[in-house]
Amino acid sequence: MRARVVLALVVALQLVAETALTPYWPLLLRTLFGVEELAATGTYLTICRVAGLTALPLWGLAARRWSLPHLLVAGLLGSAVFDLGLALAPSLAVFTALSAGVVATGSSMVLAYPALVAVADRGRGGDRLSAVVVYAAVFHAASVLATLVGAGVVALPQPRLGLAAFAVADLLLAVAVWRVVARRPAAVPVPADEAGTGPAEDAVRRRLPAGALLGVAALAVLVDLGTAVPRPFFTELVLRGGGSLTAAAVLFLLPALAGLAVLPAAGPPAAAGRRGAGRGRARAAGARRRAGSGRADRAHRPAGGPGPFSYTHLTLPTNPYV
Repeated sequence: MRARVVLALVVALQLVAETALTPYWPLLLRTLFGVEELAATGTYLTICRVAGLTALPLWGLAARRWSLPHLLVAGLLGSAVFDLGLALAPSLAVFTALSAGVVATGSSMVLAYPALVAVADRGRGGDRLSAVVVYAAVFHAASVLATLVGAGVVALPQPRLGLAAFAVADLLLAVAVWRVVARRPAAVPVPADEAGTGPAEDAVRRRLPAGALLGVAALAVLVDLGTAVPRPFFTELVLRGGGSLTAAAVLFLLPALAGLAVLPAAGPPAAAGRRGAGRGRARAAGARRRAGSGRADRAHRPAGGPGPFSYTHLTLPTNPYV
């Protein structure tokens, strides 16, 4: 339970850190550095996105060698250093470079997404729908919190103090991950095959045809463009239209509130939920029997092979804000 809470906090912090200032960047850059051109905001965000895209596969490669908790701690500590630097940046160029560092190190927290779903799935008897609902609840709640936090930061007489607060949050969460998750390797189990190189034998991989996969990818890109392109300039447009900062914040968080409002309807009916839980328990019992048989077989094999769990085959969900 504690591991699930900590992982939920990691996911929430990643979303808050990525999106808190998204609708306020033109206003913040104008306040900190006197930059009036909206093109400067576009250039700044482009550099940050390129840094994030470059870092993601590097974190994936690192996950093949080091454990998930250690990567999360490393990413959080790196983000804390860069966040503190943001509060002290003397120019827009330095601020941009440090922001790219924040995005690159913060990309490690994307590894917590599948881990959170795995823990929630295990805690609910294999009910995958409930696990996805837990993730969706964290996602939308973090979006609401991010909007409120961003509005609070830009409203401060010294917004740099708000930027420094992110560094404190990173450090506190790094300590929590180390104490609750890193010291308990079994807290986030992900089954692998006997060689430790793939999913369990009973795992089912569904492969889409190439055409369907490309169609889904194109649709995802179009949806992402439709939502991401106007986001950084949303507050600026509201202010130029005669609205207030508060009105912009309220309008910005309405979609996330709507998402939270419909989440209860995503839960299965009670009877279906009980049937799903029963099937989940049956699958878990079968997995335990197979695991016991596997241990008996491995008892006659030389020691020194890979451990029984692997984090390298998790499928990372797409973050629409990255």
